[in-house]
Amino acid sequence: MENMDKIQELESELQALKNKVSNLEEDLRKAEVRIQTMSTSQTTTSSYTYSKPATGVPNGYMQPVSAPNAASTGTVQNPYWNRPAQNPYVNNTAQNTYVNSATRNPYVNNSAQNPYVNYKAPQNMQQRVPVNNLSTESWVGKILMGALASLLIFIAFITFAKLLLPYITDTVKIILMFVASIALTAAGYVLSKKKPENTFFKALLGCGCACIYLSIMVTGIHFKAISLIVMYVLLALWAGLMIVFANGKSDWLFFAIGNLGYFVSVMFTAGLKDIKLVLPMLIYIVVVGVVYQIMYWKNESQRDLQCIINVFSLLIYELVVSVKFNDAVEVCITAAVAIIWASAGFLIYMLSDLFKYKKNNFYFASIYAFAYLVAYFVLSGLLDFPVIMTFCAIIIPAVVFEVISAYWRINNLTKDEVTVSAVFSGFLFTVAAVFLERDKNIIFTSGIIMILYASLIIYGLFRKDSFFKLKGWILLAICMFMGYEADAGIVFFAVAAVLSVVSLIIEGYVLNDSSLFKLVSYGFLLFTIIRIGFMTSDFPAFAGKEDEVCLVTYGIMSLLNLIFILAGFYKTNEKDNGKNCHIVLDILNVMYMLAGMWFMAMVDGDLFKAIYMVIVFALACINIPVKENGSRYRYLYSGIKLGIIIFYSISTFRAPEPVISMCMIAFAVLCIAIGFKNRLLTKELRIFGLMTTLLFVIKFVVFDISFDSSVMKALSYLISGILCFGISAIYNHFEKRAGNDNSGQGQNYQN
Repeated sequence: MENMDKIQELESELQALKNKVSNLEEDLRKAEVRIQTMSTSQTTTSSYTYSKPATGVPNGYMQPVSAPNAASTGTVQNPYWNRPAQNPYVNNTAQNTYVNSATRNPYVNNSAQNPYVNYKAPQNMQQRVPVNNLSTESWVGKILMGALASLLIFIAFITFAKLLLPYITDTVKIILMFVASIALTAAGYVLSKKKPENTFFKALLGCGCACIYLSIMVTGIHFKAISLIVMYVLLALWAGLMIVFANGKSDWLFFAIGNLGYFVSVMFTAGLKDIKLVLPMLIYIVVVGVVYQIMYWKNESQRDLQCIINVFSLLIYELVVSVKFNDAVEVCITAAVAIIWASAGFLIYMLSDLFKYKKNNFYFASIYAFAYLVAYFVLSGLLDFPVIMTFCAIIIPAVVFEVISAYWRINNLTKDEVTVSAVFSGFLFTVAAVFLERDKNIIFTSGIIMILYASLIIYGLFRKDSFFKLKGWILLAICMFMGYEADAGIVFFAVAAVLSVVSLIIEGYVLNDSSLFKLVSYGFLLFTIIRIGFMTSDFPAFAGKEDEVCLVTYGIMSLLNLIFILAGFYKTNEKDNGKNCHIVLDILNVMYMLAGMWFMAMVDGDLFKAIYMVIVFALACINIPVKENGSRYRYLYSGIKLGIIIFYSISTFRAPEPVISMCMIAFAVLCIAIGFKNRLLTKELRIFGLMTTLLFVIKFVVFDISFDSSVMKALSYLISGILCFGISAIYNHFEKRAGNDNSGQGQNYQN
C-alpha cells in the first residue's frame, strides 16, 4: 500500500513537471514569433557599396557612397571597395548574426543552426526548472484562505449542532459528532492525497482531526458516555493518527494540532477525582510524549519544542495531582518521574555542549533545570525532605553549569552564555547556602560551605582567571553576610579569616598582579576581624571587658595598616605599580586615625587614652615623607594632621589652655625649622608653621589671659615668647646663610 501511494505521488509530480514544460515551450514559441516580426521590419532590399572608411572610422565599418563607379566594379581586390562588409548591424546574407540568415543567428528562427528554435530540452533539464518563492499573494490565497476555510467549516459545524441539540438525544449527538468529524477528516485526507500541493485540503484534514479530538473530549467530559480511561485511550489513538497524517518530518500543521490536543488533555486531568486514575494518566502522558519525541526527533526545531512540551506537561500534571491528592504514593511516583525526566533532559542538553558549543542547547538545558527544581521542591514540600538532601539537589545543576562555563571559557567558545550560566549557577549556590543557614546546618556553621565556594577562587588563581575569582568572592561575601545576620559562630568567621589570609598572601606576595583582588582579600580579612571582635565581647569570659576587646581589635587592624604600608604591600606588577592600592591604604590610614581619636574621647581610663594616642601617632607618622622624597603637599598634609592630633590629644587629657597653646607654638617652630631643610618643597610647611604661631599667640592674648594663677601665666608667656624669638632667629639664620651662598649671583632668599 505504501509503494502504491509513493507511485501515485511520483506520477502527480511527473504530471506537474510536464505541465510546466508545456508552458515553457508555449512561451518560447511566442518569443520566436515576436523576434521574427522584429527582424522582418528591419530587413531591407536595397544594395549598398562601400568606400574606404574615413580616418577615425573603426575597422570593419564601411562608409557608404552615392553610386558605384566602373573602377570599383572591376576585378581589383580592394579590401574596402564593393565587398560584402562585416557590419554586425546591417542585414546581409553572409555573417550578420542579428538578422534572419542562414548563418548562426541565435535570435531568429531558421532551419539551419538556431539553437533556440524548435528546441526541446532534455528530461533532466526540464526537471531543473527553477520555481519562484511563494509570493505574499499566493501565501494569502493558498495557506491563509485554507486555514480560514477550515475555521469557518468548524464554526458551521458548531452552529448546526446548536440548532439540532434540542431535538436529538445524547447518543444521537455523539454519533453525529463522530460521523461529521470522521467524514470531514476522510474528505480532507482523500483530497490532500490527490492534490498534495493544495494547502486547503491539508487545512481541511487538520480541521477534521481537531473535530475528532473535540468529539472524544466532549463524549468523555460533558456527556460522560465513556470512562476517563477509555477517553484517554482514544486520545492516545488520536495522537497516533496525527503521526500518520503528518506527511513528512517537517509538517508543522499536524505537529501543532497533535501537541495542542496533547497539552489540553493534560490540563483536563484537573478533573480527576479517583486516585486510582493517577498512574494510568501518567502512563498516557509519558507514552504520548515519548511517541511524539521519537516522531519529531530528526527535525531539530520540532525536537527541541517537543522536549519542552513534554517536560512542562509532566510538571503541570505533577502540580495538579499534588494539589488534589497531597502526599499519596501515586503523587510521589508522578513527582519522581517528572524529576527524572527533567534532570535527564538537563544533562543531555548540557553534556552535548561539553565538546561543541550550541547556543540553543544551553537555553533549553536552563529550562529543563528550572523544571527539575520546581518538580523537586513540589515533592520536597509534600514529604519534608532533610536539608542536606535539598542542598545536594540544588548544588548538582549548579556544579554542572559551572563546569560547562569553565570549559567554554578555556576554549573561548562564548562569552554571553558564560555570563548567563554564572548568574544562574551563582543563584543556585546562594539558594543552597540559604537553606543551610536557616537550618543552622553544620556545613554552614563550620565554614565548610565557604571552603566549597572558595574552590572557585582557587580555580581562578590557578587559571589566572579574574572571572571565577570574582564570582567566588561574591559567594563568600553572601555567606559571610548571612553568617553575620544569623550569628553563625566563631568557627565560621575563623575559617573566613584563614581563607582571607591565604588569599592575601597569594595575591599580595606570590602573584602580586592585581590590586583589585589584593584589596578584596584585605577587605574580607578586616571584616572577619571586626566580626570576631564583636562575637568575642559577647562571650561570658569577656563580660565587662568590652574596652579591652575593642582596643585589641582596633590595634590589630591598625598594625596591619602599618605593616602593609611599610612593607610596600601596595606595590604590584601592574603598570601603575599599585597606585590605586596605595591610595586605599592611605584612606584607611586616615579612617583609623579618626577612629582612634574617637575612641580616645569615648574611653574613661587614662591608660586606654594613652594607648590609643600612641597608636594614632604611629599611624600619623607612617606617611611622613623622609629623605626629601615627598611632594610639597605631602609635607603640608603631614604637618596639618600631626598638628590636629597633638591639639586633640592634649585637649583629651584636659591640659590647661596655656599649655595647649604653648605646645602648639612649639610644634609650629618645629614645622618652620623643618621647612628650611628643602626650601622649594617645604615652603607651604613653613607658612603653616607661621600661621599656627600667630593663631595660638592670639589665643594666648585673647582667651588664656584669664588664668587665675599668675605664676602659670608668667611661665606660659615666657616660654611662648622664647619660642617666638626662636622663630625669628631661625629665619634670620637661614636668610643670612642663603645670602652668603648666593653672593655673586645676585640672588636673595625669596622662598
